[in-house]
Amino acid sequence: MTTDDRYEGPFVPDTVLAEQLSGGHTHDTGERRLLAAVLEDAVHCCLKLDGSDDAKKRALGREAWEWIASTDRSRLYTFENVCLQLGLDPDYVRGGVSRMRRGRPAARAPQPGGDDQLCAAG
Repeated sequence: MTTDDRYEGPFVPDTVLAEQLSGGHTHDTGERRLLAAVLEDAVHCCLKLDGSDDAKKRALGREAWEWIASTDRSRLYTFENVCLQLGLDPDYVRGGVSRMRRGRPAARAPQPGGDDQLCAAG
């Protein structure tokens, strides 16, 4: 019996994705937390290190801004794809980071029902 023969018949195993087990709600998965941490770190580096007196920290801040500013979607962990996986609008997030870099407050997103809270999740 070959390996392929074992998987014929009514008991063929299916591939089950994590989001299928959670009913499509992936808001608490480790992968999403990792993506959120990557995004948070990049924003922190961009805002806190870009204007540093230390050359290495400035370089990290510039690198973080270059990642955020990029519209590339060809690789898995680009800023655009990370935002999309988190349900965020990349242009909205990028615009907020850009305004904060220039010392202006982030724009407020319109909220359903007129709630005027700062909306980071789009």
